[in-house]
Amino acid sequence: RLSTVGQFLAGVLHDIKSPMTIISGNVELMAEEEDIEKRRMIKERIQRQVQRLASMTRETLAFARGDRTLWVRKVYLHRFFDELAESFREDLGSKNIKLELELEDKGVAYFDEHKMQRVVHNLVRNAAEAIGPSGGRCIIRALRDESGALVVEVEDDGPGIPESIRDRMFESFASHGKATGIGLGLAVVKSLVEDHGGFVRVESEPGRTVFRVSIPQRVDAEREVGGRTG
Repeated sequence: RLSTVGQFLAGVLHDIKSPMTIISGNVELMAEEEDIEKRRMIKERIQRQVQRLASMTRETLAFARGDRTLWVRKVYLHRFFDELAESFREDLGSKNIKLELELEDKGVAYFDEHKMQRVVHNLVRNAAEAIGPSGGRCIIRALRDESGALVVEVEDDGPGIPESIRDRMFESFASHGKATGIGLGLAVVKSLVEDHGGFVRVESEPGRTVFRVSIPQRVDAEREVGGRTG
């Protein structure tokens, strides 16, 4: 139990790097920006990342207590993905990675918004690390499958995933060819998606890797789900 909590905590600490980087960059922008409206927009970006950090803290404490509760609520997909893309663009742009957003579904869906933010952030960061210093392209898609489940895809045009790691890539501490990271991002993705009753799959070949997350939608979707474990 302590080992599991420790691994989960390590995953959260790994994920904290992204919002901290965004906050740091935007604080510097705010210090140099004189336009009131632009300063307000920067402030809102910072507040969203602070809220994300607060959510991670709550999630960590809940996990340590054995509480894996999901706060499933109605989420407007257009707003959700627009805000996510905005938080990625500056960092990806500095790495010469072009981000594209393809929303086949712009309506509403039901999931734990903060935990799904972590899922997408981890997948995009994983894509950026796979693409490497030469740059490339990352695509985020949102669509529905035949059953009505929400499908989120993150695609990159990196070198692909070696066969040697594919069978264990969702395990903690499984990492390959990355200058940074300790192999926890995808393990966290799998855990959070399965908490939603969904699954994550991957297709990979040289020049194209797609992580596909499926989140089932229920009629009584707006609810609290889960309980204590262990």
